[in-house]
Amino acid sequence: MRHWIALLVIALVMIAFPAAAQQAPATPTTAGGGFKWDFVNISGGEDALATGITAIVRLKDGNRRTLEIALQQKQSWVLFGPKYKFGRADVFVAASAGFQQGAPWAGPLLAADMPLGKIGDREVKFSTLHWPCFFFGQWEPTDWKNDDRPNPEKLKLGYLATVQLSVGPWKVSYGALNFLNDPWNALPGVSYTRDIRSDLSLTGSVTRNVNKHSWMFLIGGEWHPNQ
Repeated sequence: MRHWIALLVIALVMIAFPAAAQQAPATPTTAGGGFKWDFVNISGGEDALATGITAIVRLKDGNRRTLEIALQQKQSWVLFGPKYKFGRADVFVAASAGFQQGAPWAGPLLAADMPLGKIGDREVKFSTLHWPCFFFGQWEPTDWKNDDRPNPEKLKLGYLATVQLSVGPWKVSYGALNFLNDPWNALPGVSYTRDIRSDLSLTGSVTRNVNKHSWMFLIGGEWHPNQ
């Protein structure tokens, strides 16, 4: 509970920080007018970021700034940042901070979406995400701290990079994860999203954990209250 309270404090600081309030200099999108609910996502299972039950809430100030808070049993995070428009591409840059098994971390996030056209009536889009995180001091998540393997790294680092191709409701992705003293892990996966109604969708995904030679399954729902 304490780290959830700390995340709320971090979120409030990010909103109040003047540098975070700058508007994207490129082609302007929807005007601000205060933060409004973008979506609420509840899922269960595993993928590159999720373990167990995950709750994510996202708020947007028009299309300029995004605030996201995620809560899980073993980790939580908050991120905040603006969106930029470069031609047809949307680029999201955010500051993020969180806790994983009691260990605090912080780091930047960069995500980009590029529409490629259509196949029939289905939109085709390429996306990529890059998210490094740095653990403070000698703190490590409990599972890694007690794994009886010394970590020779001077900088406690986690880094997730993904590329994704979407064709309508189908998404094919490939992730690469370097986390603390674990070897690089490849995470190929596929997901499918089904719209239940205009404001509600269900998603199922399957991801291969190459290092563990196992499959990760996740199912979740996403509600957009303003649609």
